[in-house]
Parts: sequence; structure tokens; C-alpha cells
Amino acid sequence: MQELIANLISGHCSNGQIEYRTQHKNGAWQLFRASARPLHDEMGRTTGIIASVRDITEQQRLQQQLIQSERLAAMGQMIAGVAMN
Repeated sequence: MQELIANLISGHCSNGQIEYRTQHKNGAWQLFRASARPLHDEMGRTTGIIASVRDITEQQRLQQQLIQSERLAAMGQMIAGVAMN
């Protein structure tokens, strides 16, 4: 995150996005997506950073479940095709 902010302030990039994990105090790991871009004044100088962070833990878990479900469905179709031959 610090590297992203440094790149935005220096002008090396005009916007950025990163994903990172952090451990909650209850021990569970959470996945976050942060997006940021520089804020400029009327002279074009960087005066700040606009950033937002979103917890995508549940979204990622559902995506992994969907991938697993699709794999199992494909395997079932393959097995059914072999059984018919």
C-alpha cells in the first residue's frame, strides 16, 4: 500500500489498485481491495490521495465455490460421457 501511495504522489502512475489480506482480531483472515488516485490542485500539483477500501472476503469465497462447482459439473459430464461409450 505504501508503494502504491508513493507512486501516486510521485506521478509514476495515475491510479492504482491492490489486494491484500489482513488478520481480524478473532483470527479470521480477510481479503481487501484498495483503489487510489491522486488529487490535484488547479496547477496540476498532487495535493492528496483519494482512496477506498472494500472487504471482498465473501465475494472471493463465493467465486471459489462457483469455480469448484463448475469443475465438479465438468467432471460429472466427462464421467457420464465415458460411461455411455
